[in-house]
Amino acid sequence: VIGNVELHARRPAGPVVVCDASVLLDVDVGTVEALAWLALHARRLGASLRVEGASAELRALIDFMGLADVIVVVGAANAPRIYAPPTSP
Repeated sequence: VIGNVELHARRPAGPVVVCDASVLLDVDVGTVEALAWLALHARRLGASLRVEGASAELRALIDFMGLADVIVVVGAANAPRIYAPPTSP
């Protein structure tokens, strides 16, 4: 499945799906697989996936799995967030 995903740099500009990874506490191969599937589905819909706020561990795992060109990560985990999700009472 991953072999069918084109490199991000080769895709034309278009809609972007943003995934906030700063809330992920424990990352593993399943986390990266889920992000790869999100990237694939976004591409099939004519968009691209951008992961924001990924931890150093998530970045390293994406690189280790050879998916750095498929899963585009921007920003650092400690970067200021653009929005704050509602908190429950």
